[in-house]
Amino acid sequence: MRSVPFSILIVEDNVVNQQIMVEVLNALHLHTDTALNGKDAVRKVQERQYDLVLIDIQMPEMDGYDATREVCKSQDSVALPIVAMTAYALDQDKVRAFDAGMNNHLAKPINESELVEVLSKYLILENIDETLPQESPDSAPSFLDKLTFLDTESVLGTLRNNEETYHRILVTTYENHRHDMNRPKSSPIH
Repeated sequence: MRSVPFSILIVEDNVVNQQIMVEVLNALHLHTDTALNGKDAVRKVQERQYDLVLIDIQMPEMDGYDATREVCKSQDSVALPIVAMTAYALDQDKVRAFDAGMNNHLAKPINESELVEVLSKYLILENIDETLPQESPDSAPSFLDKLTFLDTESVLGTLRNNEETYHRILVTTYENHRHDMNRPKSSPIH
């Protein structure tokens, strides 16, 4: 029995997506670390040992393909599983990910059961049935029901119906973007 939780590096430039992945993986009793771009990911993999990397494809500074190639060049990283997370889920996208050195591919939005299936290929997940969300009877309506412009049901499903976590993510998103409407546009739309 492993006494230390597996350590996963989440490489994702979207802070909200990053926060959701952290919450989901922490609920599975996995330790998480994050990187906002490929360059940061390469540096982190060189500095410490991870059991698996979940990496977005399109990011600033260095995309997921180039970051994976850099990580794979390292002798120490030969056995490190790298899993693509991307909205690009066509067969040619998967081939490109595998050609870059990635071991697997997850389509966004990430489905928790697919995530667990992929993680189980590379990690021994103990007591996984206890961590998966259980069917629960309908609960009383909450403030989230009023957010009709969001796909609340889908996000809550990913977050195991944890409204507190979803609320934290919404507040973080608001704090990070509340002034976006007041910023001048870099180029007008014609």
